Amino acid sequence: MLAYGTVFSGYFFKQLREKKINKILLMATGALTNATTNQQGESIPGIAHAVAIENEK
Repeated sequence: MLAYGTVFSGYFFKQLREKKINKILLMATGALTNATTNQQGESIPGIAHAVAIENEK
C-alpha cells in the first residue's frame, strides 16, 4: 500500500485541500499466495482494503 500512500500524499491530497476534488476512494488489492499455490490447481483468493476520504461540506 506504500505506492497508494505516496500518490495520495503527493497529488490527491493537494487536490483535496484545494477543493478541486471532494471525494476519493483508494483501494489496495492483492492475492493470498504461498510457494505451492500454482501447483495446487485451485483458485487464488484475493484481498482488498479500501479507504474513502471526503472534504467537509
